[in-house]
Amino acid sequence: MPVLPGKKDVLMQYLKDITGPMKKDFERSEKHLGIKKEAWFLQSSPEGDVLLVYIEANDVSKAFGDFAVSKDPFEVLARNTMKEFTGVDFSVPQKGPPQLNSTVTDTELKLERFGIPGFSRWELPAGDETRAGLKSAIHL
Repeated sequence: MPVLPGKKDVLMQYLKDITGPMKKDFERSEKHLGIKKEAWFLQSSPEGDVLLVYIEANDVSKAFGDFAVSKDPFEVLARNTMKEFTGVDFSVPQKGPPQLNSTVTDTELKLERFGIPGFSRWELPAGDETRAGLKSAIHL
């Protein structure tokens, strides 16, 4: 989703709120919507900022639909705040998230290779330059 020009600060404050003072409300909402995992990524470029959101749920379409019509005060606030920084009206029921034209990659990373036991995220090719870059990126 695009982040509207001049609204990156609103996004960043929202992320601070849901990982800080509103964390319990966010976690309760995730449980209510059946979301098992959610990860947000911000991609900045000269053309603007883009927010990528990864969601795991048994029924993602149901989660989006329930979120759209929820009267829960936190979920209403979340919808309104997300509309403010993306321009997307989440109160309009969707048939799930936008479909991708193609899958670019779908691999898992075993960060145990990099000395982080039990941490798995994305698969990268083995090699000293990858290891050095990853360790630098995660500040090891």
